[in-house]
Amino acid sequence: MRLFACLLAMWLDVATAAPARQVKHVPDIALILSSEAYPLRQAADGFQERLQALCRTGTRCPSVIALSLSEMEARSLRHPRLFVSIGSAAARHLLERYPTAHQLHLMVSKNTHSAPSSSPVSALFIEQPPGRLLDFLHFLLPDRRRIGILSTEDSQVFVELLEGHAQRHGLDLRDRMIDDTEGIGKQLHALNRSIDLLLSLPDPAIFNRQTLATILLACYQDRIPVIGFSAGMTRAGALASLYTPPEKIGSEGADLALRLLHGAAPFRAYSQYFEVTVNRRVAQALHLHLHLHLPTDAELDDWLEEMQ
Repeated sequence: MRLFACLLAMWLDVATAAPARQVKHVPDIALILSSEAYPLRQAADGFQERLQALCRTGTRCPSVIALSLSEMEARSLRHPRLFVSIGSAAARHLLERYPTAHQLHLMVSKNTHSAPSSSPVSALFIEQPPGRLLDFLHFLLPDRRRIGILSTEDSQVFVELLEGHAQRHGLDLRDRMIDDTEGIGKQLHALNRSIDLLLSLPDPAIFNRQTLATILLACYQDRIPVIGFSAGMTRAGALASLYTPPEKIGSEGADLALRLLHGAAPFRAYSQYFEVTVNRRVAQALHLHLHLHLPTDAELDDWLEEMQ
């Protein structure tokens, strides 16, 4: 975040001291941060650190303006060669205000990304690709075939993708639509009677600070392992998580931004980087009831190397 704050301060100093020069300068990249949420700050730092590292190797260093979304909304910004947004709020703002501009959206969900397919907009999604996600489930818990999912209307795009892959993996996907998170524990107990594990999707309407403890407790009471989508979920009580750290999304975004500046075609993709965390204490507790036998850390490392 120090890099982001420094760049922002430098830009504001220039804008205040020399407004005439501001009009003339058109940056290569405008980096727009949706909010000060910690994961978004991590992604912003990862983007700028990677960009600086590439510049030190002799790559032509693009000029960058770093702005918060509120700063951007308060000013009239000339089109850079590329807008880079971090978070869904900034992505939505850019699509509405600059629909024909070249853009790269980071830390956005495939479920809610609404850019037309013909637009010059690229995106790196926060979800794991369905095939990779289900391969991980099979590797981690090969005898668990009935996969439970909690979803809303906003997450149906990804659920449908999962359903197609689940059939090819021989898995039975059981989706429970959640209209209201009030009483989510009771709804989850009902689902848990027909599933072998719960696969969490990054839908903030379901998995958030108000609901996560209730979800994890209900599953623990019913002896249902939970697979999460962040290291924080594993620490909180999920059995394991498969995820791409925000700083890795930012770093990969810097590489992709340079490719776009050099004329690469727009794309929509998942990150090629991912990590696994396992909560061995939860595994030990569940083993007493379910006789779980998880892969060792060495076996997990081998799987990660093979998949990447």
